[in-house]
Amino acid sequence: MKFPSIQVLVQATLHTIKRFPLTILFVLAGCYYGMRINHLAFSNIDPNDHYDFTNRLCSAFLGMLLSLNWTIYAERKKLNTIIKWAGNIVTVILTAAFYFSLPDHFSEAHLRQFILFVIGLHLLVAFIPYTAKGEVNGFWQYNKSLFLRILAAAFYSAVLFIGLALAMLAVDKLFSADIKNKWYGDLWVCLAGGFSSIFFLAGFPSSYEKMESITDYPKALKIFTQYVLLPIITVYLVILYAYMFKIIGTRHLPYGWVGYLVLAFAIAGIFSILLIHPIRFEANNKWILAFSRFFYLAICPLIVLLFVAIGIRIRAYGITEERYFVLALSCWLTLVALYFIFSIEKNIKFIPLSLCLLAFLVSFGPWGAFSASLRSQSTRLKEFLRSNHMLSENQKVIPATASLRQGDADEIRSIIRYLVEAHGYKSLQPLFTENLDSVTKGENGKRRWATYGQSAALISYLKIDKYDDEGKGEKENDFWISASDEPSLLPLAGYEYFINDFNINTNTNKDSVVKDFKQGDIPLRLVFYPHKSSFSFQAVPDVPLILDFRPLVASLRNNDFYGQPYQSTYSQDSLILKAENQQIAVKCILKEIHLHAIQDSLEISQLTTDILIHFKNGESKKIK
Repeated sequence: MKFPSIQVLVQATLHTIKRFPLTILFVLAGCYYGMRINHLAFSNIDPNDHYDFTNRLCSAFLGMLLSLNWTIYAERKKLNTIIKWAGNIVTVILTAAFYFSLPDHFSEAHLRQFILFVIGLHLLVAFIPYTAKGEVNGFWQYNKSLFLRILAAAFYSAVLFIGLALAMLAVDKLFSADIKNKWYGDLWVCLAGGFSSIFFLAGFPSSYEKMESITDYPKALKIFTQYVLLPIITVYLVILYAYMFKIIGTRHLPYGWVGYLVLAFAIAGIFSILLIHPIRFEANNKWILAFSRFFYLAICPLIVLLFVAIGIRIRAYGITEERYFVLALSCWLTLVALYFIFSIEKNIKFIPLSLCLLAFLVSFGPWGAFSASLRSQSTRLKEFLRSNHMLSENQKVIPATASLRQGDADEIRSIIRYLVEAHGYKSLQPLFTENLDSVTKGENGKRRWATYGQSAALISYLKIDKYDDEGKGEKENDFWISASDEPSLLPLAGYEYFINDFNINTNTNKDSVVKDFKQGDIPLRLVFYPHKSSFSFQAVPDVPLILDFRPLVASLRNNDFYGQPYQSTYSQDSLILKAENQQIAVKCILKEIHLHAIQDSLEISQLTTDILIHFKNGESKKIK
């Protein structure tokens, strides 16, 4: 095997840059912001407080896909240079518009919309050079070439990363080079993002017209499809038909997750048919045509099962993004099955083209997944509030003042959590006269998990849990209390000893956790009792100093844990506990506490605290 010379590699790289200049610029921008995010993860700065870097990374990724599609289209249509650069300018404008549409904090809806755009643009790459009628073989060979190039890029990137990472580790250990952990992350970003993308582009097909005349077919692909993929699909088909007959026999409605299984089976079957499409007319492969006809007929009853399953979920719980996507894919699957059953042409380009249109269609607009789910769940919430007299005549929320109807409290909680997580707490603002920024005060944040606190604050404001008779049994909740990140001046005078970041991580099966310390001749035993949520500081035998955390925690939480935010932050000076006796004085500066609440009982299962200690007698007898 002859390896290419350095000159050939340089020329190939320059040719790739000349062919895909804007695409590579977006790749480099994505690598830069990927490394910025990586550096933040290894610093004292929370990356979530700089979510703009994530927005820029996502925008660069979309810009890369947009520019790649435009370059492919311009090459195939042989557009002149002026039109090419005009398209590049439009690409930059569209990318900038997407960037400015993003919020400065995590948003589930925007994340899902981004994923839909990515899926749609990837599918567009698959067929954009072959939008004209015919050239089905060229379309298949082109996608085969892309698929193999992607596999090669992934393999080379992984091998390079493992090799170079081990080399960095060797230099670090042998020469004490102090190589930072973040540099390994940078290496991964550069290889997985930069190298793999440029390597893929370097081997991107350019002679689109010649693809139609290529007839080679990888034998390994046929073996994999015929002896691995198709048997698995057959097993799934048997299982799903058996389940369908069980439903008919028992007259029990299908489980909701069966929809995902049907979709997975159908997509795997369609993928298998696409893999073996070019050899369907060969003399010894006539079974492929028979299998194709059988497959599309066989999935028709399963599509009916799919519609029944998702219809039951929507009728009972309304539309969410996930259910909308399942419903949309069900409609798409129906369209594909009908096309390949009744169409004479049976053009496989129909599959990526229709799925691409679907991805873009459901990603925006009043008909899209996000608007439809927001309308559906908002309507359901209003119905539950109205039936419990929690909605005024002008359609504004009224906090509960009496027991809620059976099961309604759970439904209201579930809908609020969903809406806050998927659409943000401000999506509920039309139902409130109060500004929700003040209702969720202290729970606002850019982190993904900030929605837990925001939804819990809204539930607490509505007093749902207080009037939930069903939830007053053995109701359990877990909460985090933590000190704010704001620096504060804390007096240390009068304490000689300091235990930094003292951590307890226990469970209810342990009666106590014991830690022994010794400074010179001064011994100290710390005993933590999970069931009592208290510390025992013992410097003299049989004379313990007890420090109980429960009064402080209960006062902070106002003795009402149910419906309160999952995670709450307090100023550092409000999280200080002191205690003393004749032998010892102790100050605990709490940093974080994990609480488990069962009704009125509180139990601390984890905590982190700084401990300041003063021995009044200067010495102490040895603890036995």
